[in-house]
Amino acid sequence: MTSRVESDPRNLTIGVLTTTAVILLVGFLLVPSQAPTAYADGATIVKDDYVLSVGGLTQANEDLLYIIDSPKQMLNVYRFNSNRNQIDLASSVSLEEMRKSASTPTGQGQPPPKPQPPKKKP
Repeated sequence: MTSRVESDPRNLTIGVLTTTAVILLVGFLLVPSQAPTAYADGATIVKDDYVLSVGGLTQANEDLLYIIDSPKQMLNVYRFNSNRNQIDLASSVSLEEMRKSASTPTGQGQPPPKPQPPKKKP
């Protein structure tokens, strides 16, 4: 003869639900909490008069965005400023100056142009 407690269908339901809850809890604890970081190194897009390329991790582990502005003949480099949560201009170089310095052999003529620091806002 079985006791009344063992044959109650509610006990079976509670047991199944408890077992399911324990299995789900263990599964959530074993799964890593963060997805791996995605990098877009080398991705390049050409649109109208602009060429955009991502890459070049800096010493501070930052991704850089390179934009060539064809009409203005400028190369602009942007980086994400995590302190202010915005994108800042890191450097701006004239492509014409780069061409001139590349056409002169090293040690002759003008030294390569120095990158222009971004203009500070007032």
